[in-house]
Amino acid sequence: MEDEKMKRLIAILIAMLILVPALALADQISDEVVQLKDDDVKTVQVDGKWLENRAKVGIAIGKPWGLVFGYHFTKTFEGNILVGSNFNIDGITVGGNGLFTLVNFKVGDTVMPFSVGPAVYLNFFNDFNMDALGVARLEYTFDVPVNIYLEGGLGINMFEDVAFAWTAAGGVRYVF
Repeated sequence: MEDEKMKRLIAILIAMLILVPALALADQISDEVVQLKDDDVKTVQVDGKWLENRAKVGIAIGKPWGLVFGYHFTKTFEGNILVGSNFNIDGITVGGNGLFTLVNFKVGDTVMPFSVGPAVYLNFFNDFNMDALGVARLEYTFDVPVNIYLEGGLGINMFEDVAFAWTAAGGVRYVF
């Protein structure tokens, strides 16, 4: 096991020793060969209105943990994608959920949506398995574009054997 980690570390170091000088040389060559004027560079403007207050990107900490992206398709439905891992760091977990807002809890001026829906996580570890779950989430979006949430769920783990599965995570996301 230690030999594999050492081989991986050496491979990363060799790749860095090759790529860093190559990138520096490519930058130097491009500066010498191509002399652009400011007028030669075109500006492309992308309309981001479809993202406004609908898209969220951040991290989840728990089971599973990783990078998350969420998008509100409607006022009552949000789809989420996660790429990360479970407690076992030697593998990758990829999955997502679709959450339907059941109720907005309002305390003073604070609105906290409570949502439920299905989730599926594909786990690529020593063996491949899949978790199919029902999840519930409570979230809050601050006045600044930051969203936090807590979610949990129960379900089954399939393929090798059918077994009990669970999820519990907290997340912090930037709201576009």
